[in-house]
Amino acid sequence: MADIPQNSGSAGRGDAQAGAQNGAPLESLLDSLLQHLPEQVRGMRDELQKNFRPVLQNRLSELDLVTRDEFDAQSRMLARSRARLNSLQADLERLEEQLSAKPD
Repeated sequence: MADIPQNSGSAGRGDAQAGAQNGAPLESLLDSLLQHLPEQVRGMRDELQKNFRPVLQNRLSELDLVTRDEFDAQSRMLARSRARLNSLQADLERLEEQLSAKPD
């Protein structure tokens, strides 16, 4: 369990909120949205960008996401837990066989 990274102040939020804090993923999403605007509203691009940013930041921060590091750590822990469970199940089956094989 030592390899699970501690949350660095993102209150359990993940890439979306972290992205909103450092700006890169949010800016990429915002640019993508603005590039797909119809020609008729492209003149309002600056105003839309100014209004979209806080809405996107707010909505993305409400999502219950985890960072890739947190996901990977949980995946590793789950794999170890599954392996341990399989080992314990095999031990239990072996013990049950030994018990049933013993004469009373």
